[in-house]
Amino acid sequence: MKTANTTTTTTATATKIMVVEDESIIALDIKRSLSRLGYVVTGVAASGDAALMKIKENRPHLVLMDIHLKGDMNGIQVSEVIKSDFQLPIIYLTANADSSTFQSAQSTNPHAYLLKPFDEKALGIAVEVALNQHRKAQAVKASEHWYANAFQCLNEAVVATDSEGNIVFMNALAEEMTGISLHTAINQPVKNILSFQKKIQQTDRLSASEAESVRSIVRHVLSRGKTILLSPDTHLVTESQAFTPIEGSATSLRDASGRITGSLFIFRAIESQTTPIVDLSQQEDANSIPANELSLNAQATTLPAEDIALIKTFTKAFIEGEPIFLSTANLVVSSGEGQTTLTSRKNGTIVSVKQVKDKLTAIVDQGSDYWEVVRHMLVENSFFPVGQRTNGTCHFQHRAIPEDSQIFHTSAMELWETWHGKARPGSCPNSALTAKLSRESIIVLRRGSWYRIQSLVVKGEALHIKTVAGEIFTSLEDLLIWGARV
Repeated sequence: MKTANTTTTTTATATKIMVVEDESIIALDIKRSLSRLGYVVTGVAASGDAALMKIKENRPHLVLMDIHLKGDMNGIQVSEVIKSDFQLPIIYLTANADSSTFQSAQSTNPHAYLLKPFDEKALGIAVEVALNQHRKAQAVKASEHWYANAFQCLNEAVVATDSEGNIVFMNALAEEMTGISLHTAINQPVKNILSFQKKIQQTDRLSASEAESVRSIVRHVLSRGKTILLSPDTHLVTESQAFTPIEGSATSLRDASGRITGSLFIFRAIESQTTPIVDLSQQEDANSIPANELSLNAQATTLPAEDIALIKTFTKAFIEGEPIFLSTANLVVSSGEGQTTLTSRKNGTIVSVKQVKDKLTAIVDQGSDYWEVVRHMLVENSFFPVGQRTNGTCHFQHRAIPEDSQIFHTSAMELWETWHGKARPGSCPNSALTAKLSRESIIVLRRGSWYRIQSLVVKGEALHIKTVAGEIFTSLEDLLIWGARV
C-alpha cells in the first residue's frame, strides 16, 4: 500500500476500526496505515467467525471487510450478519471489480468500496465518508423513531407516504380505523389502503373531476405541495366495507432543502357533523381553558373548547420550534415550508408563523372569529403586537418583559382607571395589584417596545397616551397591553 505524503491524526482519535482480511501482510499494512491516520484498530480477523466474535467483544465504529475471505463465509455473508446484529458501517476491500461481485455486495448496502491496491489517502477519505454517512443515517433513524412515537400518542390516525405515494408509516389508530396493519400496508400504494367516500373541498382550484379519490389527493399534494382539507361529509371506507365519518387533511412532507419527500394524511372519526358550542365559564374539562386565565369577550368564550385547546397547543409548538400536525372539526394546524399555520376549514388562514427579518413572527388575521383567543394566547406567552398591516393582519413578535414588571391585557378604560388610582384588586387578569400604583411605575407597549407614560388623557371616547417615543390613540373599549413595575 502506498503511504500518503501527509497523514491525518486529528479527525478520528477515538474512532475504532476492525480489519477483516485473510492476507496477513495486507492486513498488517492496513493496520499500520490506520494507526498513522489516527484511528484505533480494535482487531484483525482472517475469517468471518473470528470477525463476529471480536466485534461482539469490542464493538468498533466501522469494519473494513475483504469480500473474498477464506472459510465458510465470504465477506458479503459476514457483512449481512454485521448489518443485522450490530448496525455498523462497512467498507468493502476487493481486488475484483467484476459486475457480479459488485451486485452481490450492493445487497448489503456498504458505505464505500476500495479497490486493491489503494493508498493511505484513499483509505482515510473512504473511512471519513463512511463514518459521516453512517452518522447522518443514524440521525435520520433517530428522528424517524421520535416522530413515530409522537404520532402513536396522537388521538388522530396518521398515514405517511413516500414521494411515490407508497405507505411508509401508519400509527396504531390508523391501523384500527382502516382494519389494515402496517405490516400489510408498508410499501403499498396509499390508494389501495385508504378509501374515501365523499369528495374533498374544492380548495387550491382542484376541479371536481380531480377530487374523487385518494389518488387525486396524493397527486395534488405531491405535485403542488399544498394542504388539502377533507370536506365535512367525508367517510372512510374500512376493510370490512364499513363507512366511518371523518375529518382531517392531507399535506406534503419536505426535507431540509424544501424538496417534497412524501405526503401525510391525518384524520379522525367524528360522531356528527355538528360541533357543540361550549361556554368556557362553565367548562371544567382538562382540555378546556379556564375562563379566568384569559380576559376573553363574550364571543370568544362560546367557541368550542377543543378549538381553544388546539390554539394553545399550536402556540406552544411554534414557540418551542416543534413541528405539529393536528386538527379539530373547525381548525387545522400544520408545519412545513419554514412555517407553522393555523387554518380555519371555513375561512382559511388564521395565523401564519415564520421568520420575518430573522425574527419569529406570528401574522394574525384580525377579522377571524378566533382573533380574541389567538391574541390572548400570544400575549400570555410574551408575543406582543409590533405592527398592523393594511391587509387586516397584525404581526406579533416575542418581547422581553421588563424586570420586576407585571403585564396586563385589559381595556384602555382600565388603564385610565389605574392611572387615576381607581383600579380594584383583581380588576386585571392574573393581577397582583393590591394597592394604588404610582404613575411612574406604569409602562405601555408601543410598536414592540415598552415606554413609561408621560401623560394620559381621555378625549371623548378615545384615550390619548403620550410617551417619549410617540403617541397612542385608542378607543376606551379597545384592549391594550400595558404593565407596571411591582
